[in-house]
Amino acid sequence: MISIEFREQVFDGLKFKKANTYSDDYFDCLKNEGSHYSQMKYLDAVNDQLNEQIHIKLSYSLICKSLAIFLIILAFISFKFFWPSIIIATMAIFFQIMFNVYQRRARDLFMGKEMSRDLVELIFSK
Repeated sequence: MISIEFREQVFDGLKFKKANTYSDDYFDCLKNEGSHYSQMKYLDAVNDQLNEQIHIKLSYSLICKSLAIFLIILAFISFKFFWPSIIIATMAIFFQIMFNVYQRRARDLFMGKEMSRDLVELIFSK
């Protein structure tokens, strides 16, 4: 089984699809209730959604990194054939760029998770 570590979190397995575990009605109900308990449940739900999105981005980044490594090795092996190796190396560069993009998105989501407590407090203060 694959385990992905990101900051202090550990994600088990790869995940490529988002599960809709919380509906908009759930968030509206918690917001309308306005109690401290509903604020904590709201924060937990937001953090669960952000963790799921981080897990998805990290899964895609792992696949892109694996493909980039495989393609660069394949490009070196097929260096006898100039144009195919150039095309394969270009594809490897593309997957490396996509790896960086997914890592950056996961980092941005993690920073959003760090700020979610303040955001929830702002939402419930009104």
